[in-house]
Amino acid sequence: ALRKLASREWPMPLRQDENGTLRLVARTLDFEEVTHAVFDQIRIYGAATPDVLLRLLTTIAEIAPALRREQDRRVLIAYAREIGADGEREIANLTDRARVANQVQETLRVLQADLM
Repeated sequence: ALRKLASREWPMPLRQDENGTLRLVARTLDFEEVTHAVFDQIRIYGAATPDVLLRLLTTIAEIAPALRREQDRRVLIAYAREIGADGEREIANLTDRARVANQVQETLRVLQADLM
């Protein structure tokens, strides 16, 4: 679902009637808010479980090709780093911690590939 959102235009918050008269200002979520809504609980409760963090990072890397807005790319870069910090802090096993750190680097490489 997040991949689909990454590739499309966000709706305008202003709604007008057929005459162009402003009738409603809708509250819309931005990409960052949706990203946190989709991933936060999984990240927080899975922070000590390497496979959970690895899957989150893989999912973020899979979303990268669909990104159309630079600000959305920055959101996912920051989120990947946040996952890495969680893994560093919560995962006791050094091998598992290294696996997560390596996947963070790979995810960042994918996210930053279009910037170069």
